[in-house]
Amino acid sequence: MDPTLQYYQHHAVEFVDQTQSVDMQALYKTFLGELSDSGSILDIGCGSGRDAQHFHQLGFEVMAFDGSEAIVALAAQRSAFPVLHATFLDFTTDQRFDGMWACASLLHVPLAEQITTLSHLATFLKSGGVFYASYKLGDGETHKNGRFFCNVDADSFEQIISSIPELEIMEHWITGDQRPGRASEQWFNVLLKKVGPA
Repeated sequence: MDPTLQYYQHHAVEFVDQTQSVDMQALYKTFLGELSDSGSILDIGCGSGRDAQHFHQLGFEVMAFDGSEAIVALAAQRSAFPVLHATFLDFTTDQRFDGMWACASLLHVPLAEQITTLSHLATFLKSGGVFYASYKLGDGETHKNGRFFCNVDADSFEQIISSIPELEIMEHWITGDQRPGRASEQWFNVLLKKVGPA
C-alpha cells in the first residue's frame, strides 16, 4: 500500500477529529459563488466528508470519494450521499459535475503524475464547470510524518496547467492554515474552469 494511504488507514479517527470542525466558510464562498444554487459537486479525496456534507446541506447533489477505506467508512457513517472508495486515477463515473472540490487532497500526488491525474479528473467536469484545489505552498516534494506532499506555487502550478488544455486558471490565492497551532503554514488555492467539451 502507498505509504500516505497507509498513514490515513492507521490514523483515520485522529485525522477526522482534527479536521472535522475547521472553518472553511471563506473558501466555500469563493467556490460556490461560481456555481448555480442547485447543481452537482464531486468531492475529491473527501476525508471526513466535512465539505461534502456542507454542500449537501445547501441542496447540492453530492458525490464524494477517498483513497482510504478507513476514512471512507467514517465519512459514510455521517453522510446521506454516496461516499466511494477509490484512488484519484481509479475513480470513474458516468456522471458529469458542475463543480469539483479537491481540498488538501491532490497535494499527495507526485509532481510527475499531476498532469495525468488532473486530466483524468477533468473528464468528470461539465464544460464551463469549476474545479477548486489546494496544495501546501512551496516548491518541490517533501515527506512529513509518513506522508508525501507535492508543494506548489503560482509558477509551478501554471506549468502543470499549461499541459492540460481543457483546464484554465480562473484565479489563485494564498491562505493561512485554519487549524489551531498551524497559523504559520500557508496554502496555495486555485480555481480552475473547464473550457473543453464535457
